[in-house]
Amino acid sequence: MTDSVQLLFTRKPVVGSSLIRAVSWSGYSHVQVVVNGDVIGAEMLKGVVSESMKERIDCSSRAALMTVPCRDRRSLTDFIVATTGARYDYLGALGLAFHKDWDSATRFWCSEWVASALKASGSPIFKDEFIKRLTPQHIFMLPFPTEFVK
Repeated sequence: MTDSVQLLFTRKPVVGSSLIRAVSWSGYSHVQVVVNGDVIGAEMLKGVVSESMKERIDCSSRAALMTVPCRDRRSLTDFIVATTGARYDYLGALGLAFHKDWDSATRFWCSEWVASALKASGSPIFKDEFIKRLTPQHIFMLPFPTEFVK
């Protein structure tokens, strides 16, 4: 039996969020995994960190929760522990805009980290060769149940 996990999509009323949405053609500028009421993911200036879901939603102008398959929660937790503190992959994210593969194996941007976490959980949502090309919009377009929370 396959378990599930939620993904939180957000956007903020700031210039950086608007730029990310414009470049990625997305309604959201950020995506994170929800575990026990906390959201974990790769954030600019912070790298891979955890914060409360309430805190993340409160500072957002729009938010949605998507439920996706998660075959192995233990492996998901192991991935989270192994990557917490990893730095944000600015060069890899910039490579998206220029159609270049400038990604790092040890740094992440938000959608790349989420796809990698789900792959580690035994529930890959994209082929490996495309993980370094993902934006929040790519993940948001998947046919999983979604609830708009803000």
